[in-house]
Amino acid sequence: MKLRDLCFLTLLRDAMAGTCSTEAATLAKSMDWTLENQVLELAQLHHVFPLLAQQLLLLNPPDLRRDVLRHWAMETLARQAMATQALLVLTGALEKAGIPALVVKGAVCRSLYPSPDLRPSSDEDILIQPEDLPAAEQVFRSLGYCLQSSPEDSVQIWYANPLRVELHCSLCGSMTIAGQAVQPWFDACFSRSISWEREPSGHWRSRTIFSISFCIFISTFSPAGWESASYVIFACLPGSSRQIWTGVVFGLNWKHCPWPA
Repeated sequence: MKLRDLCFLTLLRDAMAGTCSTEAATLAKSMDWTLENQVLELAQLHHVFPLLAQQLLLLNPPDLRRDVLRHWAMETLARQAMATQALLVLTGALEKAGIPALVVKGAVCRSLYPSPDLRPSSDEDILIQPEDLPAAEQVFRSLGYCLQSSPEDSVQIWYANPLRVELHCSLCGSMTIAGQAVQPWFDACFSRSISWEREPSGHWRSRTIFSISFCIFISTFSPAGWESASYVIFACLPGSSRQIWTGVVFGLNWKHCPWPA
């Protein structure tokens, strides 16, 4: 096994277990920036960059560029926090419209991680029943989403910054015998689904506590460090509190902080 792959798998295993093993500490001592960069490129490819960034910051290899790593991790975490918020709004709107919708893959898989926000997703997948497609399309458009695929495609791709959604009426398709055979099982999933907790105050409270503690952990007290941290805090606050936080940031003269819309 290549040293890059060994380092990647060891760091990922420790991140999933919430620990720093002796093996990882030994590997970290011999890591230079070239190897660290190779490991982080692999982490980016597999959408686990913040997870491995956290492990490297804990292990602190000799050539680790901490400021660069902090900034990258903060930006990734902020984008994911904002996308998760948008997904909560979307699923709530579908529910309000009386459309049974199942969130599958990305968001569900992230819940298995010790710190779900450290596992970003490039998009989210939602499964609906075919007869609900016209009503679902109206909900997406009402929230400002644009259809980026052909309406006739088996999977519709919708986008509104910062969230990209793949809307499915079937997870297997109907073009193969195997797909037709398992489709009834997926149809029955709507009656066996588990509710996804979306209570606003609890959601924001838990997300903000986690994010602020994460910011304190990986940031320094330099203006540049806290400017990166402020991305995450901003993304985790409800709309009314964002105005207050923006005022605090500008009061500290962080003039060039490009706030998300």
